[in-house]
Amino acid sequence: MDPITTDRKVNTALPQAEDETLNRLKKMHPEWVAENGECPECVVREHEMADHSQVIADAHKVSE
Repeated sequence: MDPITTDRKVNTALPQAEDETLNRLKKMHPEWVAENGECPECVVREHEMADHSQVIADAHKVSE
């Protein structure tokens, strides 16, 4: 697969994964969701999970 195709897939997959994570957090913690449907706490938690995932990925690269 060429790098451009791979980049497009990643650029498409990441926002979808973020949306999926936010939707799951909203379902798991409806008390965090405001009346307008926004969920700042969900966004914070999603970012924390993404940061942890990056740390794990970086550690895996170092161990290879």
